[in-house]
Amino acid sequence: SSMATTLNAPQIQSDETLYSYIARCQWLWGETSYKRTSIDWFGRKGICLNQCLPCHIERIGYHSEYEVEYLLNNHTAFPLHFSFNSRSEKLKKSMCSSLVRNVANQSCSPQLSFGSYTQSRFCPKCVDEDEANTGIAYWHLSHQIWGLCACYKHGCRLEIHPFEARKYRLPFFAQEVSAVQSVKAEQVQALFAQHVIKLLRVSVSLDKRRKYIRELFLTRGLLTPRMRIRMPFVLERVKNTCDELGLPNVLNARIIRRIVFAPELSIHPLKPLLLEFAVKGMSATSSPTILLTPRPHKPYDEIAVRAKALLESY
Repeated sequence: SSMATTLNAPQIQSDETLYSYIARCQWLWGETSYKRTSIDWFGRKGICLNQCLPCHIERIGYHSEYEVEYLLNNHTAFPLHFSFNSRSEKLKKSMCSSLVRNVANQSCSPQLSFGSYTQSRFCPKCVDEDEANTGIAYWHLSHQIWGLCACYKHGCRLEIHPFEARKYRLPFFAQEVSAVQSVKAEQVQALFAQHVIKLLRVSVSLDKRRKYIRELFLTRGLLTPRMRIRMPFVLERVKNTCDELGLPNVLNARIIRRIVFAPELSIHPLKPLLLEFAVKGMSATSSPTILLTPRPHKPYDEIAVRAKALLESY
């Protein structure tokens, strides 16, 4: 508990994750044992830190002398949950404490069937800039957000690197990181990254965010006069957007209705972020008459043949 007074904690960098900050402190102080670093900061060995939603933030704030709210809002993905998750206050409490098990459920992380806790991402151009500005590359929060494949700043494709949550390592530990050449990402992936990081930087309340999404549906002609969603058109647009981004489609009709209309919303931020991005990319002058055009029905004979085949196979 005397660490903050015996060692001078460095300044945390813009867009740096808290895992990266601990790793950089360890490097600056010449510590080589992860166990000792964990004991110094958290009082026991083997503490794991998630890049996006870490726990133990009160301990980090105590030793670094940064305000907990500042760390939460500038160096974690919490602001996205604040905008889309009605359980955000419980999530904040768990992140500040050591309640690691609660974070997964309160952040709705089990709703995603993809993503990995054993990988981190980096942008080769950011690595070069970090080394020039601070002397060493660090892990950027904007590179670790779920579903992002591009650097919002440089438009580069994010490169994947193995990650161990309890071994506090910076990117330079892998010699190949500095040798990786930057590759331009798909334009839609860079635009999606800019869309997500803009919301990450400006924390907006759940009510305001929901109101904005509903107005977006109205301006795009996606709500009927009775306030019903023109669902086939929305689903098609969402599917195309996910395909362009190289992401699995995590939205269906029930989830979309919940995002637009449900009074209480506890949902992983990637889902409303994807929906908003897909709808925002549509023309504001879309004609409702086009949206209402029904799809042609399959001929009766074809339906009968398929029904008969299903019955016989059963």
